[in-house]
Amino acid sequence: MERFPKKQAAVIMIQGTASHVGKSMIATAFCRIFTRHGYRTAPFKSWNMSVNTYLTADGGEIGVGQGQQAEAARIKATVEMNPLLIKPVAPGQVQVIVRGRPYKSVDTAVYAKEKQHDFYLQVIAESLARLCWEYEIVVIEGAGSPAEINLQEQDVANMQTAHLAKAPVLLVGDFSRNGALAGTLGTYLLLPPKDRALLGGFLFNKFDGEEAKLQLLAKVLTAETKLPVLGAIPYLKDLTLAEEDVAKEKALRGEEVAEKKADSGRQYDLLADAVEKALEMPQIYHLMGLAGPRKESGPWVQS
Repeated sequence: MERFPKKQAAVIMIQGTASHVGKSMIATAFCRIFTRHGYRTAPFKSWNMSVNTYLTADGGEIGVGQGQQAEAARIKATVEMNPLLIKPVAPGQVQVIVRGRPYKSVDTAVYAKEKQHDFYLQVIAESLARLCWEYEIVVIEGAGSPAEINLQEQDVANMQTAHLAKAPVLLVGDFSRNGALAGTLGTYLLLPPKDRALLGGFLFNKFDGEEAKLQLLAKVLTAETKLPVLGAIPYLKDLTLAEEDVAKEKALRGEEVAEKKADSGRQYDLLADAVEKALEMPQIYHLMGLAGPRKESGPWVQS
């Protein structure tokens, strides 16, 4: 397995209590924030599953989320940013894409039973090492939840990637769902001690503005875990960034692509503004071992 080179980027990882709690959105915001702060920033998601994909400049396929995160960081997306992609291609069949290229197609049941752990982990380590050599900050996104105890041995997308990268982990909970406290505290309690040690704090998404509720939740979480709640992001209803299951950009006409890119730039800035305002960014920089921004933030700052 390839080891990290001596020069390593600062890293931060976003994991969640479940799917669809806002990991991709927060990782996208971080890519824009750190870029506006003067750091060469790249996204990374070791393992992804998506029906639709984002095409890199060389024709490689990666997840839509990592394509958007690269756009938010004002860089070109590469296959290293999502080295493992599982793409459903027919009922009961998936295509395994490794570094942007089809590797094999297998039945879903066969894929679930395959022992590919060591191979996948090697691919992840090599791609991550290359990004850490090229960039100053790498924003890593997990998949699903790290606390699915029946999947933990084979789960290369969450804590195994965090250990490879030696990344502090921010755990995201969805404030709009009933049981936000149970979800975050339960996830913490289900993690093995070696994985808990990587957690740096909690974030909440889709905050409804009830400060008393948030303060109570934060008080209980910190008392039980000794970890801080680093912010609560409001529900951002005006954002129109694409989800994973959207049409590929290549289906658009040239003028539509240009218009989409201009609108996406505004959307990335709106998202970054809201997230930067909501979170304790000095503490997040501290977790990464960095002093803070190199320059003033804001959509008016060009990298």
